[in-house]
Amino acid sequence: MVDTASALERAVSALNNLDPLPDLTVLAGDLVESGELEEYDYLRSLLAPLRMPVLTNYDAREAMREAFVAEGCLPR
Repeated sequence: MVDTASALERAVSALNNLDPLPDLTVLAGDLVESGELEEYDYLRSLLAPLRMPVLTNYDAREAMREAFVAEGCLPR
């Protein structure tokens, strides 16, 4: 089993420590297990420390849009 949340936290930290910071972070692939809103809320909380914009794909469009709309990533 892989602790993907911890791996993502380490990746976020590594990105935040780059100098200069990247202009943005692009996430692709299966971002959550089943596409439920709660999973995307958790993903959003793991990405919140990023100091640059995030662009994402979406495997469960409506749930992801609901979770990320406040960040401006996926406008309604």
